[in-house]
Amino acid sequence: MTISNELFNAILSLDAYNRGYDASIELPDSINTQIGTATITMTRGQSDAQDIGFYALAYNYNGETIVSIRGTDDGDEDSQKISRQIRNLIILFIYVF
Repeated sequence: MTISNELFNAILSLDAYNRGYDASIELPDSINTQIGTATITMTRGQSDAQDIGFYALAYNYNGETIVSIRGTDDGDEDSQKISRQIRNLIILFIYVF
């Protein structure tokens, strides 16, 4: 069965909730782990990221890099927390791109 790229990208976006710390279910988040034909190439969930509720995965899928991110939704609008989340995202992008 073939699925569309849009559907598979949606699956990858949901995948971030099932890997790393506080995952909904336990799945490996190691580099080179595969989900379908996508391969995890980078993770960002170290202790500094965990402190602010940030977790991200980068995948290689069909020759493209797909980034899946989960963050905090606790309503905390603390500017320092938001800037730390942005910093973690930049770190991921520097290593991936």
